[in-house]
Amino acid sequence: MHNNIVNFRISNGSIVRVLLWCGLAYSLFYFSDLLLTLLVGLVIASTMDPIAKSLSEYKIPRVVTISSLFILFFASLAVIVYFVVPTLVNDIVKVLNRLPQIVNDIDIFGKTIGFQNLSNGLISASSNVSQVQLLSILKESVLGAGSVAKTTGAILGNVANIIITIVLAFYLAVQENGINKFLKLITPKSYEKYILDLWARSEAKIGSWAKGQILVGLIVGTIVYVTLTILGVPYAALFGFLSFIGELVPMVGLLLSGIPAIITSYFIFGLSFAIIVGIIFFIISQFESYILYPKIMDKVVGVPGIITLIAFIIGAKMAGFLGIVLAVPFAAIAMEIVNDILNERLPQHGNEIEKKLN
Repeated sequence: MHNNIVNFRISNGSIVRVLLWCGLAYSLFYFSDLLLTLLVGLVIASTMDPIAKSLSEYKIPRVVTISSLFILFFASLAVIVYFVVPTLVNDIVKVLNRLPQIVNDIDIFGKTIGFQNLSNGLISASSNVSQVQLLSILKESVLGAGSVAKTTGAILGNVANIIITIVLAFYLAVQENGINKFLKLITPKSYEKYILDLWARSEAKIGSWAKGQILVGLIVGTIVYVTLTILGVPYAALFGFLSFIGELVPMVGLLLSGIPAIITSYFIFGLSFAIIVGIIFFIISQFESYILYPKIMDKVVGVPGIITLIAFIIGAKMAGFLGIVLAVPFAAIAMEIVNDILNERLPQHGNEIEKKLN
């Protein structure tokens, strides 16, 4: 009887590499928020870069262009927060307070079908709703319920991430080739040429994504404006503009931006008309989410529609709101990497990079 003895030899270098990869995986998980902030900053900077390059041909300094873009963005955000949000919250409160009467007066084919029991239940639930209570509900839905210390910590954490993102994006965008300099700083020398080549291709796709996003917003905003104008809804231009802004949030942005139009329609024309406006916004939203947006991103960015939808699902699962917004650009980058692997363009070792690229 022979004993077959198999010897395994694990070198110290292999152990070190395994530990390094485990440490890298843990670091990515632990600092996921910081990593997401960095990626958002890169995308924002790369979106502004083509605009700065175009305007530089007219002798407009890069710092002036980037600063103007940031000022325009924050000015638009301030207008929305200061003028639109308070009015919207106030109108929602009015609708909630009148909800029992609305339910009780529902009629079908001219016959009133009063849901008296439901109406009585809604009276106790909605009669004392105020702006403060509604804002408190919104706060808890965004930051989660908890103590003052927990809420304050969540707010400070979000504010810190936003500030870091803005500073990083501004710093990378205001410098000529700022992103390339940053990538050179964090990339090993042997992989530098491949990473810069990959980013050059990815940056072009991100720029195309930004143009596609604006195009979708213009189309949807125009559709909303024309439809509401035909129906006779006042402030149709404003609601069209809000729909354009809402397109910055794929999948759900249009539905959210349609709330002011629905509430306005209710107070001016009544419940039936408001329901019609809501149905119109829902139809436009479905058309935008499953037909218009995937088609345009396929043509402009080169990301197939099915990949776009899958990217939305994965992005929402991994990073929530930011994951949805950044789903398409990162799907484009992932496709570039996959193509490099299939075409044997992705090097196995750092010293093979220049051979693969030349």
